[in-house]
Amino acid sequence: MKHPIIKTIGIALFSFFISLTITAGGNGREFLDIPLLLYFILIPASLGLASYRTGGPNAFLRASKKHFIITGILTTLVRIILYLQYVLDPNSLGQMYATLLLPTFYTIIFYCLADAITDCPRAVDNKT
Repeated sequence: MKHPIIKTIGIALFSFFISLTITAGGNGREFLDIPLLLYFILIPASLGLASYRTGGPNAFLRASKKHFIITGILTTLVRIILYLQYVLDPNSLGQMYATLLLPTFYTIIFYCLADAITDCPRAVDNKT
């Protein structure tokens, strides 16, 4: 098991570099969609709660972690379908693709954070 201070420093560095990347790209508000963030926290948490048995907060986060990817894929597909139904100007697709990929961005960030917080055992070679 990793030392808690090292884990905390790693999570803080990850968060810092993501924030730095967002702010270096220009307007950081373009990356912030509060309803979508709430969706990405509540849906995997509720699905994780449904599959959670026992084991405390770490086990709950581990149960929720696998649902981040499913939520991200489904949200991205639903947003693509909804946006393409209402496209009036094909020239505006470039700007819309940026917002369509926002759920994928959130998926990667939340999955990486959940993976860093939990102590999931890695694959071990069985040598016999």
